Amino acid sequence: MIGNGVVRLAGKLQKKYMLKTGEIIVIRPVKAADSVSTMSIAEEILKEGLGITSIEEFHHSMKSEREWIKSYISNQQSKLFLVAVHEKKVIGFLNFDGGEKLKTKHQGSFGISITSAWRNKGVGKQLIADLLQWCRENPEIEKVRLEVLGANTPAIALYKKLGFREEGRLIDQIKSGTHYDDLILMATETKS
Repeated sequence: MIGNGVVRLAGKLQKKYMLKTGEIIVIRPVKAADSVSTMSIAEEILKEGLGITSIEEFHHSMKSEREWIKSYISNQQSKLFLVAVHEKKVIGFLNFDGGEKLKTKHQGSFGISITSAWRNKGVGKQLIADLLQWCRENPEIEKVRLEVLGANTPAIALYKKLGFREEGRLIDQIKSGTHYDDLILMATETKS
C-alpha cells in the first residue's frame, strides 16, 4: 500500500475507494482480459439508448473489443482507459483519447459507461476524478472535453459539479426513432 488506498501492481496504480453507500471499489487501468465486461457494459448502455451510437452500429465482436482495449494499453501517453471493479467484477469504465495532431495534442475527450446497478453511487465521479488527476500530471493535456445527450440530466449535473462547463449545444443532433435530442459539448481546463 502506498497510502490513501493506492497500491502499485506491476508498475501500474490501483486505487481503492469507499463509495457513499459504504461499498468498496477499485479503479485500475484496463487489461485485455476485461474485454468481456467492457463489451457487456457498452451493450447495456446502448440498449438503454443512453449512448450516441446505436446498438445496431456496435461491433458486437470480442476481437474488435480486445483490439480497442489494446490500443489504449499500447499508447498510455495520450490515452487512458480505467475500469471500476467491485469484488473482482468490472462495473464501469472510462476511456480518454488525447488529440493526435500537433495543434490538438493539448486536449482530448472521454466517454464513460457505468452499469445500471452502480449508477448514482459515486463510481462515475471517482472515474472522472482519476482521469482529471491523470490529465493534471500529463504535461500535454490542458483541456478535457465530452459530449452528452441533453436528456441525460444526472450526467450533466455530475459534469458541472466536477468543473465542466457547456461550450456548445447541437440542437436535435441525435435522432432515435422519432425522438430528437440535443448533443451538449462540455469541457474543463486541467492546468491553472
